Parts: sequence; C-alpha cells; structure tokens
Amino acid sequence: MLIYEFFFATGNRQIFVKLPSLPYSGKICWGGGDFVIENELTKDAQYLLGALYKQYIDKRKTGINKSDAKLIGSSFDIHSGIMKKWSLEDVEETCQELIRSNFVYCNRADGISYFMSLSDKAIIYMENRFSNNAKAFLDWFSKITSSIPFL
Repeated sequence: MLIYEFFFATGNRQIFVKLPSLPYSGKICWGGGDFVIENELTKDAQYLLGALYKQYIDKRKTGINKSDAKLIGSSFDIHSGIMKKWSLEDVEETCQELIRSNFVYCNRADGISYFMSLSDKAIIYMENRFSNNAKAFLDWFSKITSSIPFL
C-alpha cells in the first residue's frame, strides 16, 4: 500500500501527516484539521452544501452572529425553503450524506433530521475552496446546478 506524506509549515506550526493511498482520485484540501477529498460528496450533496453556505453568507451579511447564521433548521425547513423541487426523502438522504461527512451537525428524531447546523469544517472547506471569492463560488454553484438534471 502506498503512503502519501504531507508536510505543512504554517507560521510557527509544523505538521507532518501520513495518509494511506486513496481508492479514488481527487483534490486533497486542508480543511480545519481534516483532509477533505473534494470529490467525496455527490453532486446533490455539493449543491445542498453550496446552498446552505450561501444561506450562511447571506445571514452574516445582514448582521446575524456566526452561531445563529450556522443554524439550518430541519430537513422539512430545507425542503420547504431552498429545495422545493426535491422530494422530502431526497432532502433527508442528502442531509444524511452531509452529516456523515461532518459538514453538518444534527439531532435526529423519528428518522428526521432536526436542529441542524453547519459545522466549522463546512465553512472552512467552502472558504478555502473559493478563497472568499464570490465570483468563483457563483461560477461553481452554477456549474453544479446545471449538472443535476432534476433541479
């Protein structure tokens, strides 16, 4: 098995990491203490994460504090708000994918995701991915949107 070795030097911190070989190709991004493989999410999950991140940015622009801006609500709220064209089951499954990837925190009851919030990992991932460049984010979001046939 191949081992990939990475060495990072940031400020006065030095980090040395060994990773086993990956079963797929993808861009490896440093994301708040974790390595994130860019293509580890389905396009649906990337789209939902982008929509949730956009919602977070919009809330912050209106002066809402970070903790409150991270709050998403439930899968019902997502379905009735930003994912009206998706079935509730598809919204729930895509939320679960984001939860499994640690991009969203969640409390569950009766098989439904309630009290969800964006994780710091999700925000760091999106910030690093687009370097706070709104045009790059919008271009990416448009590309992901056009690649999902039922949107």
